[in-house]
Amino acid sequence: MGRLALIPAAPVLLPDVDASEAASAVRVRTAITDLLSTADRWALPVDALPAVLGLGGFGIDRGLDTRTGKRLDGDDWVDAVTGLTEDDRDICTTAHPGLGVAALHTQAAEAAIGPLGSSDSVLVPIDLSAAASANAPLAPVPGARDFDSALMAAVRTGDLDGLRDAVSRAGAVHADLELLGVALDHLGEEPHTGGTTVLIDETIHDVRTVCAVIGT
Repeated sequence: MGRLALIPAAPVLLPDVDASEAASAVRVRTAITDLLSTADRWALPVDALPAVLGLGGFGIDRGLDTRTGKRLDGDDWVDAVTGLTEDDRDICTTAHPGLGVAALHTQAAEAAIGPLGSSDSVLVPIDLSAAASANAPLAPVPGARDFDSALMAAVRTGDLDGLRDAVSRAGAVHADLELLGVALDHLGEEPHTGGTTVLIDETIHDVRTVCAVIGT
């Protein structure tokens, strides 16, 4: 099945987003960059890449032109978005926000991106539950902490059926596994081969944060 890499979808872990970031955030970002540096190209869980991917939905003028691989900042980002056709703009504005985060992490690691089928290494941005503790971004939800634990058990054992089950239950605990569901649908019943490496599993900004790769 190749490799399935999971990284946080949170834009706050990108460089120069949080001016007061803690050392733990830097540690997570370093792990992400090290992981993404192990492949020349990563497939994102979409059938076709939008023309641009970025952080506009978060109010940050930064992104990537997927047609050229060029990073866009400030006026360059604004000009690129303004120059899109109406159809391209609709595609870009409705793209999952985690795709822009993943694209920028990949660009920082000097790797390319493509759609599903362009690489055996698939990159999936995810958000675990935002309601798993008293100090989490959303009010605590019963079962959220157990959900996170079950998801991580499936990650550590490479249990694709366990991951599919987590995808089906994610909305109830305010986790975002939408792109993981797309990636798993693409894999189908292809068996998992190789082990799992968990580079990061800790709490950042009161949300359990994971960087891991399943498969070889």
